[in-house]
Amino acid sequence: MASRTARDSERRRAHKGGRENPAQRAVKAASGSAGQFADYARDQVTHAAGRARGRVIDHLDDQRQALSSALEDAARGLEKAGRRSGSPLTRELMRTGDQALREVSARIDAGSVEEVLHAATQTIKRRPGLAIAGLLGVGALAGRAFRAGIDSKGRE
Repeated sequence: MASRTARDSERRRAHKGGRENPAQRAVKAASGSAGQFADYARDQVTHAAGRARGRVIDHLDDQRQALSSALEDAARGLEKAGRRSGSPLTRELMRTGDQALREVSARIDAGSVEEVLHAATQTIKRRPGLAIAGLLGVGALAGRAFRAGIDSKGRE
């Protein structure tokens, strides 16, 4: 009982006049420091991600012509594959993918990569079906190219 009474009186003394005991001050300081550290870490990560994004966009701007040509080549491939396809659904997917790639290529030629990324984000938000169809077309083309590569190695 004596120890309990002593603890109670110590608590009362610690709280008199708004005073905190050393343990309470340590807990408060540690929680404040942890919160400050978390804020600092979040700011550093955000800053580093922004710098990295900027570098990638600068690099893509430098490679814009090559990227545009590659997209045009892919669009021509989708167009050819769509013409050879017997399935109406595949033809439509290829046509949609072809149109999407040509549109992106034209936008890259006309503006910066950052503008294209913003426009693509807005388009995907407005018309997600178009984005999915374009990706399906690109995936089908990649699958055909992959199969053609395997077939040609098997014949050699």
